[in-house]
Amino acid sequence: MGAGIVSLVGAVVLTTGRVWQGQFTSLPVATPSAQSTALTMPSDWNSLETAEVGGLAIARFKQKDWTVGQQAVENLLDRGALQEAEAALSAVPDSHLSDPTIRFLRGRLAWQSLKQGNGDYSPDDVRRFWDLAVEAQPNSALYQTALGFAYYAEGRYQEAIEPFCRSIALAAQPSPSLSVIDRSPSPANCLPDQPPTDRQARNAYAGIALVMAQLATDTTHGTPDQLTHAIAIQRAVLESDPVHYEVQALSGDWLWNASAIQEWDRLMQLQS
Repeated sequence: MGAGIVSLVGAVVLTTGRVWQGQFTSLPVATPSAQSTALTMPSDWNSLETAEVGGLAIARFKQKDWTVGQQAVENLLDRGALQEAEAALSAVPDSHLSDPTIRFLRGRLAWQSLKQGNGDYSPDDVRRFWDLAVEAQPNSALYQTALGFAYYAEGRYQEAIEPFCRSIALAAQPSPSLSVIDRSPSPANCLPDQPPTDRQARNAYAGIALVMAQLATDTTHGTPDQLTHAIAIQRAVLESDPVHYEVQALSGDWLWNASAIQEWDRLMQLQS
């Protein structure tokens, strides 16, 4: 399947935007308890109230304990506690805002806020944050996959293919590094016959199905074969992980927005 699928995908160009500095609103937060202050691993977060996690994130950022602060923000985002995550990220000093993890988390906050209908953000805001995170840390499959979804949300389907391909290529390396991967991976070596086992790379594999389905609708350059191959890619993903890629399950995945899920569902209706 791989060679037939990738032969129809066009060249891509990865563009880099400038950083967007969002304005964050401070919220009252609980002072972290002695128990929460001692936490160092994400597995401990679920024992805390949301306000405690938010307070811990702010306290750790002020102490320049970036690792624990970032873990706390990630947990807040996993909970959907966007106001608390926003308040925590506002505690990051200007000197640390260029850190790729902070940029990624700010992009994720914007992305999840958009999913909730927050008009203070746009897909362009998300893509700028994630573009810069990828530029600084290109060996992250998560960052690459997220960037692909950001391009998809902007309707920049050809540009979405490259970060999706890079995510898949990174997952295939014993020691993930783009130093041993073509800096401009071609579709010819992008899609293995089976979806990768890494979740983010598998999301990227699914993302290419979404892109090809959209390209097939282009009245000038789209072809029926593109839709056929999009359906084939989706089928491979569903066969490899039927639980996580059902529509209902995807609605609980922070990375999948409504338009991506809707297109995925449309493709599922075409499966025979």
